[in-house]
Amino acid sequence: MEPRLSVASPNAFTSSAITGYYFESTEKFEENLKIFLSFVSEPWFTPESVDKEQGIIGQEIRMIEDDPENQVFYGMMETLYVHNPIKVSIAGTVESISHITADTLYACHAAFYNPGNMVLCVAGNVDPERICEIAREILPRESGGRIERDYGTEERGKAAAPGKQLRMAVSTPIFQLGCKA
Repeated sequence: MEPRLSVASPNAFTSSAITGYYFESTEKFEENLKIFLSFVSEPWFTPESVDKEQGIIGQEIRMIEDDPENQVFYGMMETLYVHNPIKVSIAGTVESISHITADTLYACHAAFYNPGNMVLCVAGNVDPERICEIAREILPRESGGRIERDYGTEERGKAAAPGKQLRMAVSTPIFQLGCKA
């Protein structure tokens, strides 16, 4: 009998607050969890894998540049904030991602991908103690220290601008209202 490959469906997302990695599986959960935790805690980047990912992210950036909801949201953020990085799309620009190298990714991983800056969530019919055992076995023991946050120059209470209008081909006008407190 041929050995069966582990079946899992992995994916990831990035928001202004977090980067999340996740997988779903219907069998061999523990095996998949071990692979997943190894993937997150022991990166392997090559120039080829970085180039490939830059192409994928570049396509995603172009898609969100064509998304009216996204453009209105960041337009509103630009009117609220002068310095805070929330006003800049989390995806960056095609130009900004072109400067990323494997070394850049290793430095980011060393700074942010440590147990002190991560949360592991598991849902399903699992043994929580076994999940903790697997996590302790695979994840690094050291927290990596405190991570300094840089939110830019302190913002004043007043909005950066009274408003902004964007023109895009939409069937219904889109409006967002933001309040800075």
